[in-house]
Amino acid sequence: MKIDKVLNDKIDKFIEKYKSKIIDDICDLVKIRSVSVDGTDTPPYGKECRAVLDKAIEISKNMGFEIDNCDYYCASASLKSNDNGPFIGFWGHLDVVPEGEGWTYPPYSPTLLEGYIVGRGANDNKGPSICSLYTLLFFAENDYDLKYNYKVIFGTNEERGMEDVEYYKKHRELPIFSIVADSVFPICYAEKGILSGIIEIPLLSDEIIQLSGGVARNAVPNYAEVKLKKSCNLNRLALPPEISVEDSDNCYFLKATGKSAHASSPEGSINAIHLLTSYLKNQMLSEDANKSLSFISDITGSFNGSSFGINYNDGITGDLTCVIGLMTYKNNKVTLTVDIRYPIKTDVDFMIKNIEKYCNQYGGRLYNVEDSKPVYVDPKDRFVVLLNDLYNDIMETDIPPYYEGGGSYARKLPNSLAFGPILHERKPKPKCIAHGGAHKPDESLAIDELLVALKIYIVTVLKIDRIEF
Repeated sequence: MKIDKVLNDKIDKFIEKYKSKIIDDICDLVKIRSVSVDGTDTPPYGKECRAVLDKAIEISKNMGFEIDNCDYYCASASLKSNDNGPFIGFWGHLDVVPEGEGWTYPPYSPTLLEGYIVGRGANDNKGPSICSLYTLLFFAENDYDLKYNYKVIFGTNEERGMEDVEYYKKHRELPIFSIVADSVFPICYAEKGILSGIIEIPLLSDEIIQLSGGVARNAVPNYAEVKLKKSCNLNRLALPPEISVEDSDNCYFLKATGKSAHASSPEGSINAIHLLTSYLKNQMLSEDANKSLSFISDITGSFNGSSFGINYNDGITGDLTCVIGLMTYKNNKVTLTVDIRYPIKTDVDFMIKNIEKYCNQYGGRLYNVEDSKPVYVDPKDRFVVLLNDLYNDIMETDIPPYYEGGGSYARKLPNSLAFGPILHERKPKPKCIAHGGAHKPDESLAIDELLVALKIYIVTVLKIDRIEF
C-alpha cells in the first residue's frame, strides 16, 4: 500500500507534534527496573512490574484511552470506549531481563545519545509498546471511521514464560487478529521451539568458595566469577586476557568477561562461563572437580548443542541453538540453565534423551524441563503476504518473510503475527553503543527508526481495517 501525500503529511505532522513526548514516555518506562519475579509480596510479578504497568496505564489514561487492568498480569488501552465488539490487538511487554554487567551508561537512567535511547528495555520492549500506543492515538485524534476497535495490550511476564498471556486468555476476550510488536520487519512467519531446563552436576571441591555466572536464562552471559582458596594451584601464566584476578589475604577472585547476546541469536557472542571453566578445569586439586568443570566448559563451548549430539538443521527454520545462560554453585552442586531454540521439525523427545544421557555420564541430571512449541504460518498465508507487501511497498524494498529463534507472544496467541517495529535495514550505530542490542549492555533504540515504524503501523491499521475476518 503506497502512502498518498495527504495521509503521509498528516502522519508526519502527528509525529512531529509528539516526537518529544514519545521519547519522554519511553524514558519514563525505562527508568523502572521491571524484572519479572515470582513469589513476592506484590503479585503477580513484583512491585517493579506493577509500577511499570501503572506508569503505562497513566500514560494511556492521559491520552484518553479506556483502560482494562487484568489483575496486573496485563493491561489494555482501548481506542473505542465501551466497545465490546471484535477488536484487533497490538501486543507488547514491559518486563525486562536483568541488566547484568558491562554497561557504559546507566541501565535505568535512560541516556539520549546521537539519536538513540540507551537503557534496559528501550528496545525490548518498552519503546515498541509506546510506538503501538501512539498508533492508536493517531486515530483518536483524526476522523477515521474504523470498522474494528483496536487495543494495545501490555504484558509483564514475557521474558519469564509468558504466563501473563495465558492468564489474559482465561479471563478476557481475545483479539480477532493480533500484531506482536516485538520483532523485526517485515513479517515473521515462524518461531522456533524453545526448550528450557536446569542441569545439575556435582562439583566436590575444598578450593571453590563461590562460583556464578550470567543474569538471565535467555541471554549469553557476559560475566562469570569464582572465589578460590589460596590452596588452589593457580597458574597465573595460563590466565587468558578475558579473565582478571584479584589477590586478597585469604582468596583469589577471578572474573571472566565475555560478550552477551540474546539466546535466540548467539552467533558472535562469547560465553563467559565457558571462558572461566575452560581455565579452571585444570586448576583444581580434585580430579572429580576438574572433570565437572570440563563438562561445563564443553557444553558452553559452542552454541549448536553439539556436545549433547543435538546439533540439527531441518532445512526449513535453520540451525538449532543452545545457550547455557546461568550458573550457580551451592552445597557442592552446580546448577546451569539451558535455553534451546529448535527447528520446527525437531524430535523433542530424542533431544531430551540425548541431553539426559550426556549429563548422566558426569553424574549430572536434567530437570524442570519446559517446552514451548514452535509456531509456523504458511509464508503464503494472506496476512503474511499482506503485511510483508505493505512493508516492502512503504520502504521500497523486496525482503521476504523470515523465521527466527526468538520467542514472542505470537506463539501463545491465535491469529497473530510478529511484525516489527525494528527496521530490517538499520543505520550503523555510533561506536559508543555499537554492541547494545536486546538483552545486551547498553541496549539501545534508534528514535528515528521507531518513528518510521509508527508510520508503518498507522498504515497497517488502515489496511487491516478493510478486511472481513
